[in-house]
Amino acid sequence: TSSKKPQLNISAKVISQGDGGFVDFTATATGGKPPYFIDWSFGDGANVQNQWTYFHQYAYAGTYSVTVTLIDSADMRDVKYLTVTV
Repeated sequence: TSSKKPQLNISAKVISQGDGGFVDFTATATGGKPPYFIDWSFGDGANVQNQWTYFHQYAYAGTYSVTVTLIDSADMRDVKYLTVTV
């Protein structure tokens, strides 16, 4: 059993901007004890679980704070934040 904390890496690529803008999100995880649970909170009230890549549409143009939480099977966590503007 690994006692190492899992490490989460996230990225976002803005595909289109303005109302209805799309962002392509990607996450990867290493370390810790798989399997992993991942939760995305997109900053607009929407969230999704257990998706490593996700294409999200924002209803309105703006800047959003995204929070991604990774939990491994030993209940160790890593949280990452990023900001996207559409």
